[in-house]
Amino acid sequence: MEKILNAQLVTHGTDVPGSRLKNYPLILFYFGACWSVACKDLTPYLVLAYNQINRDGKVLEIVYVSQDPTESQFRESFREMPWLGISRRNMDLIEDLRNLFAVDSVPQLVLTNSKGQILKKDCMNDVVQSGSRWLRPYLTR
Repeated sequence: MEKILNAQLVTHGTDVPGSRLKNYPLILFYFGACWSVACKDLTPYLVLAYNQINRDGKVLEIVYVSQDPTESQFRESFREMPWLGISRRNMDLIEDLRNLFAVDSVPQLVLTNSKGQILKKDCMNDVVQSGSRWLRPYLTR
């Protein structure tokens, strides 16, 4: 987790320091790719859940970890996402996160706290079936 806190993350206009993640109780790592139909189907559900849970104050940040082979493909899939991402220019960090969370396919969602402790892996069905409601128990810990 220390490596991501020291990295530069991207938004749609500027880079931001990864240390910004310390401000949120929950961080959801979204491993995806523009070529994945399942990712294209998941993203709108995730955007809705993200906006719902953060409606009354930001408690969740999502970090998109692209599995695309090029920066332009990363940008293509990232353009519809209102959260942070990791540029393909930072392949070392992307690979470290894939290994840390044992990601071998996309889409994959991993929920952590701001200290990097894994709270839940494989959260995709939770998002699709329950929107932001599934996150509430994690906010009371």
